[in-house]
Amino acid sequence: MRYTVNDCEVIRASAEKCGIDLQEGVYVQFTGPAYETPAEVRMAAIWGGDAVGMSTACEAMAARHMGIEVCGISCITNMAAGISKQELNHKEVQKTADRVAKSFKKAGDGNHSRYVAARKCGFS
Repeated sequence: MRYTVNDCEVIRASAEKCGIDLQEGVYVQFTGPAYETPAEVRMAAIWGGDAVGMSTACEAMAARHMGIEVCGISCITNMAAGISKQELNHKEVQKTADRVAKSFKKAGDGNHSRYVAARKCGFS
């Protein structure tokens, strides 16, 4: 599935304006709610995945099915199993999510209204 180009451009521009460094790649979703196993992480890499997680893809597919244009943004909160020698734990995930939450909000603030205005003016 491909995300909507215009939506992604709006998010990229907003992130740049806010000084937020975005990384782009292929996200592989597993069902969760559990950390991926080292074998699943290796499999995702073989498939061409750059990151793994438990959300984003299903929600994006459901939205596209309903005709909603989408752009996926995910916060990578920890190194996947088998990548780092550090044991995975929820405190690390929550700490990282809390730290970047303000940046996510800052990058997203106003994007919906700018997108709607651009659509109404014929810029998409």
